[in-house]
Amino acid sequence: MATSVASASQQATKVATTRTVAECAESWYPGAEEYLKTSSFPVIIGCLGIVLLAGCSGPEKKAGALVAEASQLVHAAQEAEKTSYSDAFKLYHAALVKAETIATRYPLSQVAAQLAQGAVKIGPYTLTALKNTLVPQTKRKAETEENPLACALVIAKTITDSSRQAGVLEQIALVYIEVGQYPQALQIATMIADSSRQAGVLEQLVLTYLEIGQYPQALQIARTIADSSRQAKV
Repeated sequence: MATSVASASQQATKVATTRTVAECAESWYPGAEEYLKTSSFPVIIGCLGIVLLAGCSGPEKKAGALVAEASQLVHAAQEAEKTSYSDAFKLYHAALVKAETIATRYPLSQVAAQLAQGAVKIGPYTLTALKNTLVPQTKRKAETEENPLACALVIAKTITDSSRQAGVLEQIALVYIEVGQYPQALQIATMIADSSRQAGVLEQLVLTYLEIGQYPQALQIARTIADSSRQAKV
């Protein structure tokens, strides 16, 4: 009697296990449920291992695939830098978005942890370097590439000789006035250390504002001119 009960219990366990594994397997591999219901217990145990392995390795595999895709975008961006910083920035940004997706989609994966620690890299860069250094740096280059005057301004700021720098800034400001970008010209004028050159730019701004009938702006700038002789002339 005891043997019969034990046998019945084992059979019930087998049926329950078969049902659980079959249902789990069906979610991964359509059609597997019917196969497992008619299979032997050793086959069921083997399939259970496969199902569990698939469940564990799935997120890791997908996270790894995202790393590979992000790395490809980074390599493409490096090539794009040779011809266009604007294109390179878009690719670097896309790589960053894809890499950051790993932490949100698969936060418990080893790939996510190693990526955060810098053990796994996006191309040759860590996630931190890509986010905090490379993407912002390339963005600035893209902006200056699209605006030659902005590019010239960036270069001017690197000039160590104050006299030369003042001369370059003066010319850039005057070009901004010529193309009608008066606020930018005024902003650059405030950066000119040479008071005489600065006053020259401000004077040109005043005259330009007077020509186009913007008298309040002309008066406001005239009051900022430091060179008293030029101020008297205006």
